[in-house]
Amino acid sequence: MTYPQISIIVPVYNAGRFLDKCVTSILSQSFRDFELLLVDDGSKDDSGVLCDLYAQKDARVKVFHKENGGVSSARNLGLDNAKGEWIAFVDSDDTLYSDALQTFMKFVRTDIDCVTAGYVKVDKNDKIIDSQDIKVTEIVSYETMLYRFYVRKYNLFDGYLWNRIYRSSVIKLNHIRFREDIYFKEDGLFVVEFFCASKRLSVITTIPIYRYLVNEEGAMETLKKAFNQKYLTDLDAAILCLKTLRRTVNDRDLICVAKEYTCVIYCRVAKHLCTYQAYNWKGQIGLMVKVLSVLSFPFWISQIGQLILKKLIK
Repeated sequence: MTYPQISIIVPVYNAGRFLDKCVTSILSQSFRDFELLLVDDGSKDDSGVLCDLYAQKDARVKVFHKENGGVSSARNLGLDNAKGEWIAFVDSDDTLYSDALQTFMKFVRTDIDCVTAGYVKVDKNDKIIDSQDIKVTEIVSYETMLYRFYVRKYNLFDGYLWNRIYRSSVIKLNHIRFREDIYFKEDGLFVVEFFCASKRLSVITTIPIYRYLVNEEGAMETLKKAFNQKYLTDLDAAILCLKTLRRTVNDRDLICVAKEYTCVIYCRVAKHLCTYQAYNWKGQIGLMVKVLSVLSFPFWISQIGQLILKKLIK
């Protein structure tokens, strides 16, 4: 049996107004040896029907319908059914450049486990509102990829999931899956776990392949307007990333950077709780206890001490 080179996983939930643009951009790729897995996550609009129509028109499209369980469960179902040598993820409100897959594949080698490419951010009118100014194409180690996940100075990609292709054998052999109880930065956690498991070379290029829609109804935008209990799992993701690094990497500098990053996330989550403290005092006491429990981590106390010392020295 012949398998496609790339499996593209698209989680779909109430995405009817975006879906045609997304799917069309994938099916019109210049590189055609791929399968498209559309995972309908219990949509309440016509998304599920649209998915079935795409499958009727193009044999490369495979559709899976499931009860609503969140984006992580939808991606996991896609991973369970993917046949390709490489895995790619696309969000249902985003689009690919027509040569995106071709760009990925020209960097593929036997010693490469991941290719990361560039992207632009667009508004609802498809106008580019942000792009990467730095132009880079290089081959780097997995340690370098992890550093660039954490260090803002080099962070051209922010740990994004969707502007990469991943060697599927690494995912399967190491049983890497999305945590379904993590609702923020679940993609970053997946990326960290992948590189820790791979421990091989990766390609980084800023050649743009992806159009990311800045959605005013998206999860990150809603944080600016109201309290979101699920945002607390951003801290859970950061802690799990740190634990993964400690378990698999012997680079003390990298671990230190990851600790500092975790402290930053702690502060962001605490700020979110305080900003919307009038939301629900009764329920929020329990949430505050959950966040403040991070104080039991020795690295937090250590980081506070280091920050105080730095301030005094300055």
